[in-house]
Amino acid sequence: MQELLIYLKARIEWCQQQGRAATNVQEKQGWWAEEAGLVDALRGRPSPSSSPESFGEHVARYQLGLQEGLAIMRLIEPSANRKAAYEVYDEHRHDNQDKHNKDGSEQGRSAQPSGFMASS
Repeated sequence: MQELLIYLKARIEWCQQQGRAATNVQEKQGWWAEEAGLVDALRGRPSPSSSPESFGEHVARYQLGLQEGLAIMRLIEPSANRKAAYEVYDEHRHDNQDKHNKDGSEQGRSAQPSGFMASS
């Protein structure tokens, strides 16, 4: 289970890094959509703001992240292990938020991915 959690966490971090490094808004939104799909799979349910309409043209990227995350989560059972998986991400999310707040970057962005188009 631990290896799967490490992989899923690495995939989420990869999406975050690529989103920060993206050179245009469309590319950023694509990475954020993929990250949101991975996080929703980790949580075991889509967030209310993760409707297909909220991702606009990036819905395929959201679905890619969601399907990959769900495939990993199917290997992480029983439910107690899923809870442990979310706790790992939640810890990472708080660490990441603290890091972003210290260096001043990403302050306007929610630490937990959600439908970015809906808030615009």
